[in-house]
Amino acid sequence: TDAFDVSDDVYKLTGSSEGRSISGNWFESVITSPLIFDHSCHYISSGLMETTPANLVPRFADFGDGTCDSAIVVTISQTQHLVTAP
Repeated sequence: TDAFDVSDDVYKLTGSSEGRSISGNWFESVITSPLIFDHSCHYISSGLMETTPANLVPRFADFGDGTCDSAIVVTISQTQHLVTAP
């Protein structure tokens, strides 16, 4: 493959962050299973992330099993919500 051709690159994101939301609330996020972004797909295709806003229950984002789609399942207090990435 061509070293300058990014179309075959795959990125594995890990780590954590903390900060304030636009409304001023503190939060902490941790990638609990690496987020995988493959340039052949326009979306993160797999991985798990946990976000805990101050004084609220954690939110869990599941980016899938490696299938290239825009679906993200967000779980809050055992209730699942399907979010579609733009």
